Amino acid sequence: VLVTVDSAGLADATDFTAVSETVTIPAGQLTANVSVPILEDAINEPDEDLTVTLSMPVGARVGFAGAITITDNDPVPTVAFLTSDLSAVEDDGAVSFEVGLSNPSASPVTVGYGATGTAILGDDLTLSPASPLTIPGVASGGAPVPISLTATLIDDAVDELTETLTVTLMSPTGAGLGAATTVTLTLLDDDAPPQLMIQDLSVAEGVGSADLTISIAGLFTQPVTVDVAVVPQGPASSGDLGTLPMSLTIPAGGATATLALPV
Repeated sequence: VLVTVDSAGLADATDFTAVSETVTIPAGQLTANVSVPILEDAINEPDEDLTVTLSMPVGARVGFAGAITITDNDPVPTVAFLTSDLSAVEDDGAVSFEVGLSNPSASPVTVGYGATGTAILGDDLTLSPASPLTIPGVASGGAPVPISLTATLIDDAVDELTETLTVTLMSPTGAGLGAATTVTLTLLDDDAPPQLMIQDLSVAEGVGSADLTISIAGLFTQPVTVDVAVVPQGPASSGDLGTLPMSLTIPAGGATATLALPV
């Protein structure tokens, strides 16, 4: 009888070696063995079925066809960041984090992500692709294929503090979460601090006080505090001036602050 072993659908040449072999069952015997080579791989995949077909019997008739199930022995992959924490200056353009699988999968894996921190999406940077990410399970060479999550940095003219953004992987399908589920980007500012300016002031003595205006040039996100000291010049003496506050604060986004100078 001719015995043919072939795929029933999912299995292919990477899973087994097809067989087409004529076997003889000796008189008085009920069975004969046919060897089907099953190939080992590292790909996590569903169990796969093979069909066993009997044909062209001599001295008997064909009964029911058989089946072989290949049971997978590879672990479910985990998904994680392959890139460590990074730092970048805001005019660097873009940086990328690699996300990948621990071992190949026969099916694509998806994983969501969320972002938290002092850096603001849309103001300081953008992330792409959007969540969830789709990671190809396996390349033609059999290795898992990582993908890049790209942070495109927005270069502005605002003086600001160093900011961070932490990205966390979550809710995978087709895989579990690996050890490195978070990565942090430290974003360094490249803008000069704002400049403080003070205008000359001329007042008559005895008026009680004069408004001294301090202005600031540049964009900034934090309050600016400046120490103020008045040093007598020429014939003026400390007796001509009242007591001054030691510091003055210009709020974030402000342009000027006024100090009442006792005279």
